[in-house]
Amino acid sequence: MVISLRTLIVTPLVGALGMWFSYHVVRALRTGTANVHNDIVRRSERPVYYWTAVFLQAAFATVLLLSAARVLLR
Repeated sequence: MVISLRTLIVTPLVGALGMWFSYHVVRALRTGTANVHNDIVRRSERPVYYWTAVFLQAAFATVLLLSAARVLLR
């Protein structure tokens, strides 16, 4: 099985981006504040905006981590 140079470069970057999103989701759930475009969104002040941000970041993290794992498990 031959792995291309592009795969060796892109897969760790995708995995790192997925971990970055995961970190922000966990931090938002623990602290009650989400970071959206360098704007702090508090769960108590704007709950719909907060949960939308957390859900979208979690979705991006899931997609990125699953795609990186899929490449590594080929």
